[in-house]
Amino acid sequence: MDYSKIKGATFVRFKKNECFVHAGDQSDYFYVVASGYCHRVRLEENGNNTIRTIYSKGSIVCALMAYRNLVPKSDIVADTTLCCWKIPRQNFIDELDRNPEVAKHLMDQIIDEYLDLSSQFFGRKNGETPKLLCKFLFSHARMHEDGYLYMDKSYNNVKIAAHLGVHKVTATRIINALQKEQTLTRTKDGLQITNPEQLQYYASGKKTIKYK
Repeated sequence: MDYSKIKGATFVRFKKNECFVHAGDQSDYFYVVASGYCHRVRLEENGNNTIRTIYSKGSIVCALMAYRNLVPKSDIVADTTLCCWKIPRQNFIDELDRNPEVAKHLMDQIIDEYLDLSSQFFGRKNGETPKLLCKFLFSHARMHEDGYLYMDKSYNNVKIAAHLGVHKVTATRIINALQKEQTLTRTKDGLQITNPEQLQYYASGKKTIKYK
């Protein structure tokens, strides 16, 4: 999909760690990621920051909030140098009527985000943090030239824990256990999924990793 052809679309760039959508500030724009990563983070009542959603190339940032023109309750922060198409909200809405492909992409993303958040909530409630962590790694890893899947190196243990809504010590223990059995390997390029078959078993819940 070529978002540059939508009326009023401009190409914008954000620096790593730059917050470009602030909680409580209503935006009149849709942002579509052209390259890089960003995340939606919310300050909880207990003072912890919880990462709700991660966006990568092709993602419509805060799709439901933008579509419904709601006031965001989360910040959107760039994890890397981030390039986006910034599109006036009404122009994007008009494009949905003309372009079924864009409308389908929007609805698919809203559904995927809902399912992901539901999985996180019920998974934590049912004590399935190891499964959620492995699923998270699989969902966000990218293939490198060496044929292995890698997590972007910007996703350290603290950020992974924030996405899962757990303490960083818990995330660190699970990751250390996965490294010990050589399912994961920490490299200069980030976490490498060394044994994807084993990680898939954990992510599907067919096996449970012992980490305590």
